Amino acid sequence: VLSVICIGTGLYSCHDIFETDISKKRVNVLAPGDSVVLTNTAVTFWWDPVDYATQYTVQVVQPNFNSIQTLVLDSTVTTNKLLASLGPGKYQWRIRAGNGSSYTDFQTYSFSIDSNLNIINQTVVLTSPQSNAILGTHTVQFTWARVYPATSYHFVLSTSTAVLVLDTSVVSTTLLYGPIADGTYTWQVAAMNVSGNTQASSATFIIDSIAPPTPTGFTASNYAFPSDSFILGWTRGTPPSGYTYYDTLVIFSDSFQNNAVRNVIVTSASPVTYRDSLRSGTYYSKVATKNNTGNTSAFTSLIRMVLP
Repeated sequence: VLSVICIGTGLYSCHDIFETDISKKRVNVLAPGDSVVLTNTAVTFWWDPVDYATQYTVQVVQPNFNSIQTLVLDSTVTTNKLLASLGPGKYQWRIRAGNGSSYTDFQTYSFSIDSNLNIINQTVVLTSPQSNAILGTHTVQFTWARVYPATSYHFVLSTSTAVLVLDTSVVSTTLLYGPIADGTYTWQVAAMNVSGNTQASSATFIIDSIAPPTPTGFTASNYAFPSDSFILGWTRGTPPSGYTYYDTLVIFSDSFQNNAVRNVIVTSASPVTYRDSLRSGTYYSKVATKNNTGNTSAFTSLIRMVLP
């Protein structure tokens, strides 16, 4: 069975998307199994992918869905795994698959986490920055999930060449540190108490504050147009591996750039062709490139456009 969805765009057009009805399918859960007792507070929720599903909803409550005392987790993910750090106690969790137009039924399972936890067997779940993240800021907020038997955490930050940047002990699950120079770094956290410590969990990230190149060839034919419709064109630089480039286009009704009549994000492929229309008048436009770390290039020089 196919569902047809009409999606409006900024240009008020629409197109058909055909999606398979998955409402009769079932999610095959791999872990945690029903009624299992866990000895690690880092819980991996894991299931087989469902054909034609684009997302999965995972909900966790205490003690059960018939008498909910605490909503622990309510998350929608696109992969078939979800890692969460929980405390000792009894839980129920449920999962369903969806694709925007149909959903499977929820399937519900029970599990518990042993209250007599040995910290040596626990795992620290690193939250942010995640592994392979690219950051555009020199001050970084490090966060990780609580390990319930822990009384403190050993935090280590080092460069890709193993040069130690920071080695400290903290009692909270967050640490703000900076400034950190551009480069590749590894951060590690181990949980500790009087009985011992966990193995360190680690993740690698990149700090890059270098702005993308300014777009080139920003033109509008003859700077005058035969109607209120117009086309702007430019060439965006090619992003390095792991980066994404997009553009910010601004059009003003005055050369002092006080009144913006357009401020749009352009993600189409380079070389870019931007089509639009405005009322008759004189306009001034400029464009800059951004990357996925938030760094922005310089804007191009203003282009003067006359619409009859």
